[in-house]
Amino acid sequence: MYSQASEASTQCQSLLLQIDMKLEQVFGDQKKSLKRIQDKIDDQLIIQLESFRSSYFAKLEEINSWINREIDKFLSSTTQLKEKIEEYEGFKEQGEQLTKTKFHIQYTKQKELYYIYNGEIISKFKQQDLNIKLQIIKNLEEVKYLRWVGELGKNFQKTGLWTANWKGEQIKELGGQYSQEGKKKGKWKETIKNYYDKAKVYEIGEYEDNQRKGIWKYVYEDKDIGGGQYDQKGVKQGKWIEILEGFWKNAQITYNGEYNMKGMKVGRWDIMYCQREKEGYKQIGGGSYEQEEGEKKIGRWVELWEGFYEKAQITYNGEYNMKGVKVGRWDIMYCQREKEGFKQIGGGSYGLEEGEKKIGRWVELWEGFYENAQVTYNGEYNMKGVKVGRWDILFEGQQIGGGLYDQEESQNKIGKWVELDEGFHHNPYGSSKQVTYNGEYNIKGIKIGRWNSVFMGEQIGGGSYDQDGGQKKIGRWVELWENFYWNAQATNKGEYSMNGRKVGRWDIYYCEYGKHEHKQIGGGSYDQDESQKKIGKWVELDEGFWYQKQVTHIGEYNKGMKVGRWDILFEGKKIGGGTYDQEESQKKIGKWVELDEKFEWKYKELTYNGEYNMKGMKIGIWVEMDIRKNEKRGEKKYDNS
Repeated sequence: MYSQASEASTQCQSLLLQIDMKLEQVFGDQKKSLKRIQDKIDDQLIIQLESFRSSYFAKLEEINSWINREIDKFLSSTTQLKEKIEEYEGFKEQGEQLTKTKFHIQYTKQKELYYIYNGEIISKFKQQDLNIKLQIIKNLEEVKYLRWVGELGKNFQKTGLWTANWKGEQIKELGGQYSQEGKKKGKWKETIKNYYDKAKVYEIGEYEDNQRKGIWKYVYEDKDIGGGQYDQKGVKQGKWIEILEGFWKNAQITYNGEYNMKGMKVGRWDIMYCQREKEGYKQIGGGSYEQEEGEKKIGRWVELWEGFYEKAQITYNGEYNMKGVKVGRWDIMYCQREKEGFKQIGGGSYGLEEGEKKIGRWVELWEGFYENAQVTYNGEYNMKGVKVGRWDILFEGQQIGGGLYDQEESQNKIGKWVELDEGFHHNPYGSSKQVTYNGEYNIKGIKIGRWNSVFMGEQIGGGSYDQDGGQKKIGRWVELWENFYWNAQATNKGEYSMNGRKVGRWDIYYCEYGKHEHKQIGGGSYDQDESQKKIGKWVELDEGFWYQKQVTHIGEYNKGMKVGRWDILFEGKKIGGGTYDQEESQKKIGKWVELDEKFEWKYKELTYNGEYNMKGMKIGIWVEMDIRKNEKRGEKKYDNS
């Protein structure tokens, strides 16, 4: 606390010194002007005095404005030093896709930001300049695994060459040069916004004075898949092939069209989809932008559903008016089997007035819709485009949930509801997650009281929300593990404080499918200061834990950071592990034995044995071992020294 107060005091003293120097400089200049006038009293005295008066008051106004700006900046920066924890919605890899998830950011008085996911600090950043607003990264894969390396200048600006590594391995030619002023220049290779293992797409081109210029291209698996040209002001021009914002291995989608001289989309834009590499890209949708102002969709369009991918090939088909507003009937089309083509599975109407309001009866898709989770929402919109009355949730045509919206046009859920887990699905081959949550909303649309977790008709968890309208979990809860499904029935049991924070001991239980006995297989403690950080010894489940991969990780947390020795166990037997540094940077160092991502009992019991340097980078030779057969399968050399 003393060091934080001392830092604020130092900053304040520095500001006062700057003001004093500024005043001395300005008034010193004015004194010199007065002296010159006194030394030369002649017929021009009145003119010079008037000129001096105008200059004097102009300088006073200038210094007053400068002082006010500096004080505002100082007060703003000291306000930011308050410690707080905020919740955000981001994306994390689950299975093969990036899926929505919640995470927290802790802002400390030492100007640090901690990204916290599931009680673990997955990354931390130092905010060097409080006057620059930080960009919050929502892609947790990038936060955890992408590390940039380079030099900072005197004012903490990036200078010289900056490179990056992914999961401890340097990415070839990724990065580029910064000028002495901290601006990008020359050739750069950058990752896309949603970069992760299944979407290793790069943008490559030239910067000048921090502005993109000339030809830029998208590269995926060493092939050019798109791109176009920027003018000298960094504005897109002419023909472009752009990629879907959520582009990944099973959603290789591009948008092909043209920009006018103002950087606005005009004319025909086609949506292309590559399902099989051998067949290349084929048109799957598109439509036209008007030519005058640009960026306004007009006429008939076939658009892709936000979650479009190989197992969820869904389009929205309908009309835009001349103002770029959806009107009339829009149909939702789904292609489950390529030979059968697209079939209508939902849709509804937009009003003919301005505002793009849905009206009347609609059949909408659940946001997690795909071939094993064909879930729809059926209900009514009023003439103002607001959901009202009863809305039902259907899975493959059968009602499995739903509830009421109020009639007050606030679109609040009210009364009893049955909702779906975000990962709800049914797979006849054992990976089902038919989980619902049953409980109540108050008249303000806030969860209150008891909510139960139900798996295939059987209650397996739940707990209570407060009655004060804060939708905070309180007291004892049994929650489903984040990757819960039929073959991985794991739950977490523990306590929430009155502020809705995990505290104290939380235990992990596992129940093998077909059985009803829940055995404790892990757990650990959260701190009591309600920052939801893991502390002390923990036994955690591997992210890919299931019946044939009963792998746990055992080690120590220090204020949410893994430190020291961590062991990897398979069915209770140690098969791997290594050491994290003690400097609270959570870097792997020294010798490690890691598991293959698709490690599986009997079929793929593979490990990788090698070494990390003190920067957390893989070095030297890493050996691939089949531990079931106790034989070497191969090796890979890393040169990150």
